[in-house]
Amino acid sequence: MIRRPAANGTFALITQPDHAIFAGFLAEHLGNATFAQPMPLHPVRAAVAHHDDGWHLHDDVGRATLNKDSAPLHVFEIDMPLATRIWSASAERAAPLGPYAALLVSLHQLALSAVAQKQGDPKPHERARSPQDQFLLNKFQHRQIEHQEDLRRQLNLRTDVPLKLGLAQPNMHPAEDALRFHFHLLTLCDRLSLQLCCAMPLFPEIENVEPSAQAAPLTLRTHFLNEACTELAVTPWPFDCARLSADIPVRRVPSAPFESMDTFREAYARAEVERVRMIVRTG
Repeated sequence: MIRRPAANGTFALITQPDHAIFAGFLAEHLGNATFAQPMPLHPVRAAVAHHDDGWHLHDDVGRATLNKDSAPLHVFEIDMPLATRIWSASAERAAPLGPYAALLVSLHQLALSAVAQKQGDPKPHERARSPQDQFLLNKFQHRQIEHQEDLRRQLNLRTDVPLKLGLAQPNMHPAEDALRFHFHLLTLCDRLSLQLCCAMPLFPEIENVEPSAQAAPLTLRTHFLNEACTELAVTPWPFDCARLSADIPVRRVPSAPFESMDTFREAYARAEVERVRMIVRTG
């Protein structure tokens, strides 16, 4: 769930699956004179559009929860038990998309777990992650590595090469270069969509975006163009037209603390679905 600040004392709530659909829309338009279109397009686009399908376990009406301050739980506030359950479900639900898309989704979930692990590593004078959380994280990562090995066999990709978070080093093999290229495009579209939906400058720089499968990676820069944080500029520009827009479904709920989970879920269920137009344009 994304908890976006809105007018008149409300939050605009956006589900993670809807954020992913917007990312998938962006993926459809990848490619221009500088950036190669992902090929084959369909499994890459499908992976981008469905990389957060596990969030239905939380974000669907009747399932969303509150944080410790009795506000709708934001995506960046989830604990390890919920995170690993959602990441696992996202990887599992990608199976009908085919092995290539499923591999990309699993790679994305594994990368999320690595980010969570790094963020949870204790600094001096901080308490370490609980043994229970570390166990859940380790178990999730091991299962995804095994899952990816199975998908690699189905795709005739090698399972005997050194991998870092499921990806080989550059220039090892054209198929590995293509996989890394497509994974980083998924990450790019995910981060552009996430910034707009969250109304936060989360990724002013997006690194390691290859213009093509065997090209040196670039760093893309982003910034908002309006106070409402509904229009985002990107440079260098990776898409096939100078401006892309889509209407994102939101439900508005009061921003005041909710008395109970039931009160929140009732308000969430009653809220009408509105649309907020999000725009990505060349910088």
